[in-house]
Order: sequence, then structure tokens, then C-alpha cells
Amino acid sequence: MAAEEIPIKDDTNWFPVFVTEFLVISIINTITITAFAKTRHLRKRSTYLIINQTVADLLVGAVTGPLYSFKRHKDDNVVTWAIKLSFLIASYMNLSLISLERLHATLFPFRHCLITKWVYIKIIIACWSMSFLLAFGVAVLSLSLRSLPPGGG
Repeated sequence: MAAEEIPIKDDTNWFPVFVTEFLVISIINTITITAFAKTRHLRKRSTYLIINQTVADLLVGAVTGPLYSFKRHKDDNVVTWAIKLSFLIASYMNLSLISLERLHATLFPFRHCLITKWVYIKIIIACWSMSFLLAFGVAVLSLSLRSLPPGGG
């Protein structure tokens, strides 16, 4: 068995560290989402992208991390790969969106005040759609390249 085929759960030294990491990520993001849900004045246009980032990070800790830990075999299918990648890509895309939104608020403060909540909702939907499409594309490409015989032909 090659090193990349061995699941993390077979490595008894690191497995508890990864499980602890996934639990901490999931618990902290669940607490954050609960705080946003219970406190009405926190739910405003300026925090929509932060709430979205919290959801993406929760899914990384609760879904992507355990999938990477328990299922790292060559027999992965496209759906498993797409799920593994989509939440990671969504998290990175959300970080980029937060940075761009803050840049827009800094450069154009008056125009930024006029942005409606529907613009944020459309941006969030586009972010998740793009992350799923990109993850599916990467999964198909990587699995098709993996199935090529050695020597590339």
C-alpha cells in the first residue's frame, strides 16, 4: 500500500489530534451560528458574509475533515471527492468575498450603504454554486487522471 492510500485512522498517533480538531471546529462554529440566530441585531447586511463563512467552516469541520480522515482510498468516487472539495472551496471563496466586500466598503462607503440584502443573497448563492461546480470539475479531472495507466497513455 502506498503512503497516500493509508487512511489517517490507521495512524494512531495523529488520529486523536485530528478528531479533536474536527470537534473543536464544529463546536465553535455551532456556537457562533447559534449566537447569530438568537441575537437579532447581529443579523444585518454587514454580517451576512460572516454568517456564510461560519456555515462553510462548520461544514469543513463536520463533513470534509472526517471524510478526509476516514476515506482516503483509491476507490473514492466523484461524489465523495466533490463533497470533500466543495466545502473547502466554499470556505476559501467566502474569505475572498469578505475581503472584497470590505474593500468595496472602504473605497466606496456611500455606494456600499446602498447595497440591498438581495445582492448579498445572490452573491452567497453564486459562491456556493461556483464551489460545487468547481469541486465537481476537479473531482472528475483528478479521478480521470488517476485512472490513466502509468506513462500517461
